[in-house]
Amino acid sequence: MPDISETAITSKSLILYQIFLSLYPKVFQKRFGSSMVADFSDLYQEELTAKGKISLGFWLSSLSDLFASALNQHIELVKSDGLKNYLQQNWYFNRYNLVGLLLLSPSLVAFAIEFISRILQGDLTHYNRTTYALLSHTLFWQTPVLFTWIVIFPVLAVFINLLPLLQKRFSFRQQLITLVIITFGLGFLAVVKLHDFAPCFIHGLTRVGIGQIPQIISICQKA
Repeated sequence: MPDISETAITSKSLILYQIFLSLYPKVFQKRFGSSMVADFSDLYQEELTAKGKISLGFWLSSLSDLFASALNQHIELVKSDGLKNYLQQNWYFNRYNLVGLLLLSPSLVAFAIEFISRILQGDLTHYNRTTYALLSHTLFWQTPVLFTWIVIFPVLAVFINLLPLLQKRFSFRQQLITLVIITFGLGFLAVVKLHDFAPCFIHGLTRVGIGQIPQIISICQKA
């Protein structure tokens, strides 16, 4: 008779694996989902029997194969159905999402430029002065325009994408893109608010360590 705790662990692992299976297109899930869960269950039991435990390597191998396979299935679906139909049928992409992405596009581009420029200078805690000097002379960095795309556009993107969530109840998958847009919009607004605090905080942690967090926060609040 199997151990109760072992059975519980196996059950949780299967539930976790089924959650990751949701990364596959719906058509693929309906056709192969049950057999994939059964195959995973067999491999899980073999690993447990052979080693007495489930190793990190087992999970890394299983999930890396799953992610690669899911990505290939989505690529094939885009090729066969076209991008528009693929987005609508598999990710429920709607007009709210389109407007939200358009409103966030300046922020996305600015974020990408900022991140890449910091990588190129080899310092993630401070902005790239050369890049900032170049951007500061463009139209997008003039005060009225800057305030529009850095604050107003993200607020509108979040508000517009909240509308479908308030109107009806949907599954997580049906609103995944909506939730991503809302999360990024709120995250970008937080970055704008903490754009001086965050680099200062990271820099403080790297210099004096986690034990000095109260002092770091006190200093960075004045940044």
